[in-house]
Amino acid sequence: MACILALLSGTICVLIGAATCAPLPALESFSIRGRPAIKDFLENCPYHPDPVDLPGAIPDQILTALTTVDGILTSVLDPNVVPGIAASITYRDRVIYSKGFGTVKKGTAVPPTSQTLFRIASVSKIFVVITIYQLFERGLVTSLDDPFVKYCPGFSINSIYSSQDITLRQMMAQMSGLPRMSPCVNSTANILCIDTTAEILEGLKSEILIHPPWSLPSYSNLAFSLLGRCVLENVLPGTSYEDYVTAFILSPLGMNNTGFNITASIAERMAVGYNSNDGSVASLYSLGWDSPSGQMYSNIDDMNKMLQFFYDIVVPFAPRKDSALLSEDLRREMMLPSFVNPDGYTGFGTPWEIAFLANYTILTKSGNIGGYSSFFTVVPDLLLGMNLLFTGGPDLNQIVPGVEICVALIPAMIEALRSIQRVYPYPPDPNVYTGQYGSKDGFINVTIYDDGIQLFVSGLDTQTVYLSYQKQYYFQVEFPLDTKICIATELQGLYKQWLVFNPPAQPGGPSPSCYLPGLYPTEVLYRTD
Repeated sequence: MACILALLSGTICVLIGAATCAPLPALESFSIRGRPAIKDFLENCPYHPDPVDLPGAIPDQILTALTTVDGILTSVLDPNVVPGIAASITYRDRVIYSKGFGTVKKGTAVPPTSQTLFRIASVSKIFVVITIYQLFERGLVTSLDDPFVKYCPGFSINSIYSSQDITLRQMMAQMSGLPRMSPCVNSTANILCIDTTAEILEGLKSEILIHPPWSLPSYSNLAFSLLGRCVLENVLPGTSYEDYVTAFILSPLGMNNTGFNITASIAERMAVGYNSNDGSVASLYSLGWDSPSGQMYSNIDDMNKMLQFFYDIVVPFAPRKDSALLSEDLRREMMLPSFVNPDGYTGFGTPWEIAFLANYTILTKSGNIGGYSSFFTVVPDLLLGMNLLFTGGPDLNQIVPGVEICVALIPAMIEALRSIQRVYPYPPDPNVYTGQYGSKDGFINVTIYDDGIQLFVSGLDTQTVYLSYQKQYYFQVEFPLDTKICIATELQGLYKQWLVFNPPAQPGGPSPSCYLPGLYPTEVLYRTD
């Protein structure tokens, strides 16, 4: 029989032969994959405290959470599977946690330190993305959405989906549909792939695209090796990927204990890696042509410098923090999600595996290579980061303890930051600004007043909001974001708008007028009191 669903006057009627009706569930009871979707949507935006400086001593809430971190990492430690761990957590420019667990070598009692070297495996992919972004900023790549074939003319792969070219951004975001591994044929005892780029490209001609670009994530080491090898070979002939990263990323960041080539002297400084299947010592083989996707080694101290590269505090009128490495704007772009999974909790970016937890976007990059595992994490809105380096491999993948630590630590960070939260910056001469202002046609009327601590303005979209002092005559409109639904605040367009005052006729006197260039670009509000 035909089945018809009709939605009428608050009821769901299911007509199967004879009509049967049931009351329409309340909006709050609808769910998506077990989540109360409508209810969540209607709740006010979560409050994110500003990542202000911590006082001299680490707050008690954070210390308690760090004790939980100890427990999580201790539970992962296993003399056979994970014999050694080096861990670090940073907030802004401060290391708030740094510990070694287990041993650097079975049979010894020496724990890893922040200087102990480990292979970082696929965390190496972060450097590929920075390289492509740098080439774009330098004008050697025209657009991150350019077809890859533009910078690798010999590239082709069979596709049953469309003739649309795969782009650089799709490859960096694991959204290209390319196969997971390179079609490498030739190897040696110590080098997994000694093929040339030309040989790899020839092998790809008989490969098949897994799925259409931008449709589903599919992890591809091949994509990152192609980006590191082929793009550089074409835009900077004669420069190897390894030499480029050393000169333009590692050296500027002072990452002097990070690299590609595991020499005998480097191996002596490394924690010994062990194969998780039988506990044997892992070979320090080279990935060869595939090095961009996972060859690098590093230590906690150096990887903390990489975290600092991603921390970004934008202060109005302060000098931009752009550097020869990568501009502030592109760093922010690099940290944006590219895809959200149907579960609503996970996704992908360039090159991130992303978790959406505790109302924060958590950028992670995990890695695993024979005998070693790694986990790199940035929480941009909190300026919080974490590095975990393992010998062996955690049973449930290194992502699990990393996310568990975030779940334990983020609420404690929020509580601690709320307790020391600053008020909105207050001007040295509030009397210049306080008073009543209105447009000549009476369309806009606002009142600016102060309580001796903060300035307020009423009359803007029926709200009373704070004025955050930035410099003389310049303020930004602010208010607690948890007073509205997130998207409602963003559609309103009031948050962080500028309110600019014209200078008074006499120093220290009242300002004669003000204006809101972002809201009412042609309106001047004149003092009316």
